[in-house]
Amino acid sequence: MGNLVSSTSVEDSDYYRSLGDKHAKQRIECLEISKQYFNEGDKVNGKLYAYKARENEVLSKQSHEQAAELIFISRNKGLPKDTVDLHGLRVKEALAKAREIILEAKKENRKSMTFIVGRGLHSADGVAKLKPAIMDLVNELHLRCTVGRNEGRILVELVEPGKHGWFMAIVHSCAIC
Repeated sequence: MGNLVSSTSVEDSDYYRSLGDKHAKQRIECLEISKQYFNEGDKVNGKLYAYKARENEVLSKQSHEQAAELIFISRNKGLPKDTVDLHGLRVKEALAKAREIILEAKKENRKSMTFIVGRGLHSADGVAKLKPAIMDLVNELHLRCTVGRNEGRILVELVEPGKHGWFMAIVHSCAIC
């Protein structure tokens, strides 16, 4: 049985992404017109177009936030609580979501999280952007991260690097290690 919610969410997220991009483009156009008016000494129309630019900036941000939320929900529906798929999110969006989830997981005393970040195959230049950004965030939060056999996943141990997490506890208690 197909997942209609995910399909709809992806289609809706595409709509909101394109709407956000449209407003971002309109913002730039309004800023250029505003600048022209100010250069000509027409402060009234300069301010008007500066205001329109600001409106488009807000609408662009709202549209992209809506798209990101729909993408996140559709990607993570049915995943275990300790696994988070960040595919489809822009780096800034993924970082905000990952930070929020890590802090929540620490409050709940969870031991680890797995972030699905992909290998960068869908990036414009084929170079991973999410993976290094999430690894930097993990380092910033003074946690440990490991890239496993699957290059598109990052395991985050919710302990400081110098402390023994669940993985090191297994290694130290193993008779053959």
